[in-house]
Amino acid sequence: MSKILELKSIEDFRNLHFLVKDYQRGYKWTEVEVNQLLNDIDEFQSQEGFYCLQPIVIKADNDKKELIDGQQRCTTIYLILQYLGQHLFDITYQTRKQSAKFLNEIATLNLSGKWNDCVNNIDNYHFFQAYKAIQNWFAKKNGEEKKAWEEKLLKKCKVIWYEVENEMDSIELFTRINSNKIPLTEAELIK
Repeated sequence: MSKILELKSIEDFRNLHFLVKDYQRGYKWTEVEVNQLLNDIDEFQSQEGFYCLQPIVIKADNDKKELIDGQQRCTTIYLILQYLGQHLFDITYQTRKQSAKFLNEIATLNLSGKWNDCVNNIDNYHFFQAYKAIQNWFAKKNGEEKKAWEEKLLKKCKVIWYEVENEMDSIELFTRINSNKIPLTEAELIK
């Protein structure tokens, strides 16, 4: 099944462009999942080892990497990096084109904690809530602690990277991977 199976650090995502195709559900992580990821990375202490995040499954799509599994994690990492002032990689959504613009600009928007003009659809709402959770979590850290946490994310966090053959059917693979996870809603199945 795999063309490439390797460990990649988050820093290895530099200049990649991930594409989330229309068969995928929208971003749904809440403050709970976001805080869990932030805390897990924060608590990792090994000087020699690395913290392994869940696998991601991708497939080459011209100059992009189709993100078949791992969209929630990659989007959250993207949001964390945006908060930290790092634009390491890009992520776009086939059916939610305005989401890429919102994500790219989220660090410069006035996110006061209230609904505003930029939070104009359900996807942006969830991005907004996750970003607020990230802001609140980092509010307890000083500048030195933030920098140390960022270094840990970039250099000590790795993902299991599965890059599948281009001939693989993405929807079939996505369905197989997610068959025992949270079921899709009727609206998501219609997409």
